[in-house]
Amino acid sequence: MRRVLRKLARVPQRQMFAYHKYLLNSFRKTPHFIIVGSQKAGTTSLYLYLANHSEIQPSATKEAHFFNMSYDRGIAYYHSIFPLQLDKRFTFDATPDYIDHPLVPSLCSKHYPNIKLVLLLRDPVDRAFSHFNFVQGYNQEESQITFANGLESEEQRISTAFELMNSD
Repeated sequence: MRRVLRKLARVPQRQMFAYHKYLLNSFRKTPHFIIVGSQKAGTTSLYLYLANHSEIQPSATKEAHFFNMSYDRGIAYYHSIFPLQLDKRFTFDATPDYIDHPLVPSLCSKHYPNIKLVLLLRDPVDRAFSHFNFVQGYNQEESQITFANGLESEEQRISTAFELMNSD
């Protein structure tokens, strides 16, 4: 028994949390809505406000990235992050990056025909400047670039991102 417990202690907590719950998936809630939005548009704030509401319960992880990065794991994996049906509270997923993937709406609709997508947007210039300042604090390479230079190179960055997405 001790040997088993020691092995379990070495498994990353997030992995252990999701995988051992597959057997309980038939007792899990499905999401009532999904929060989608651009970076620096308030998605984290909305997530926190809703998570603190007494009639709403979030998924186990914010930003599950199921429909854009983990879809190949299967819908059972996605269900494993939602709470058990112990009460009548609403539940939701909050993955802002779903806004960037063109297949997300159709995949959501395929599995959850009545799902609501809550889309958060922000003034594009304010959002871009806020994101620029955010990146300046974390990326030394980017700290040498001015906001104007970053805007000039954005078209190349976008086309590279679309190429990578299409190759997946």
